[in-house]
Amino acid sequence: MDYLSMLWAGEIQAGTVSEQLRDLSAVWVADEMALLVASDSSGGIGNKPQDAVRMHPWMTGYFTARVAMLEVLCAGGRPIMMVGSFSVEMDPIGEAYRLGMQTLAREAGYPDLPIRTRSEENVATVQSGLGVTILGVVTRAALRVGSSRPGDLVAVAGVPKCGPWVHLSPNDSEILGVGDLLRIRAEEAVHDVVPVGSKGVAFERGELSRIGGLAFRGRSSMLLEDQSGGPSSCVVFSIAGAEALERLSREVRAPLTVIGELIEPHKTEAAGAL
Repeated sequence: MDYLSMLWAGEIQAGTVSEQLRDLSAVWVADEMALLVASDSSGGIGNKPQDAVRMHPWMTGYFTARVAMLEVLCAGGRPIMMVGSFSVEMDPIGEAYRLGMQTLAREAGYPDLPIRTRSEENVATVQSGLGVTILGVVTRAALRVGSSRPGDLVAVAGVPKCGPWVHLSPNDSEILGVGDLLRIRAEEAVHDVVPVGSKGVAFERGELSRIGGLAFRGRSSMLLEDQSGGPSSCVVFSIAGAEALERLSREVRAPLTVIGELIEPHKTEAAGAL
């Protein structure tokens, strides 16, 4: 069914084909195809006089784009366009943002991804600010949100980190690289994948189990589950079996930590009744 034609004709309303998937929005344009929309913003982080956190604008553009990119990739989608809204002048700060965004797109395997930008050229700004939106597409069959299964292990790839308390760098081996995420996503035994942001691992693994209609049974680990993941420095994912997880640990650079497993909700209730 062609939902776009129906929207244009006024036969249906936009709300009937849009869906919130965690921090990601999906607009179903047909029965089996959706447009994905993911965004992130940054303010007061850069090298302007009144910035609260000092960081090179290239890094600001890179890490802001990374958050939106990981949302699309983790959902199983493919990016088709990146949009940058800069609250600063294009030369030189906006151009540094764009180059950081371009580097991120290249790492994701999309070196020719269209990048559209707008900047502030009418007012001299004293503080940095930008927003990044990524548009993507996904088929219903490829969509991973809510795909976890009973018996899956729940693991974290990478370590939750957030500036300004730590120095963020794309070369940090404890921050999950985009290439590593693509390897994880390509593993057949991996089901749902969730980026970890400011709410931390504990919140996101709760979302993973909730949306899958399952319960989480934790295991002890040294991971700080309440620590902010900043610009999606790590992801939580569900995977079928320890053997597949061991195989992944040999293929990705970032550390993998098992934090629990997913079970049927009634098993949790039964255990509480004993």
